[in-house]
Amino acid sequence: KKEFDAFVSYAKWSSLESEASSALSEEHLALNLFPEVLENKYGYTLCLLERDVVPGGVYAEDIVSIIKKSRRGIFILSPNYVNGPSVFELQAAVNLALDDQTLKLILIKFRSFQEPESLPHLVKKALRVLPTVTWKGFKSVRPNSRFWTQMRYHMPVKNSRRFK
Repeated sequence: KKEFDAFVSYAKWSSLESEASSALSEEHLALNLFPEVLENKYGYTLCLLERDVVPGGVYAEDIVSIIKKSRRGIFILSPNYVNGPSVFELQAAVNLALDDQTLKLILIKFRSFQEPESLPHLVKKALRVLPTVTWKGFKSVRPNSRFWTQMRYHMPVKNSRRFK
């Protein structure tokens, strides 16, 4: 049995500090809006690296371990993400998903980006075939927006306790 419904991956080292603190930054989406909507409103259990993983471990091993404990991987894609160190998380998840049929990956197109030449072939292929949900800024914030409807569609089915 997996511990988390989803692991959330985003560009943690944003080059623009002003952007990182903005209400519509990748970080805000990952650390504030996802828990608010997916955890508090819909009852999913998310894994956020900063919140749920004890610091001090080996980053690569921690990521692989978290992904293995998750039913879904959510990847917030942007120029900072695909050109930065966080893309390793997507690469690790793509490799793990090849062996684990229960692990599904969801891409979020947060900002348009050019695909870097340096991306591994498998990641480039994943960007073309995996389900993608587009973030549309303020329009997507409301919990009843199309963005959240699409996210829930790709999330694991929640067992309703009422019928037990």
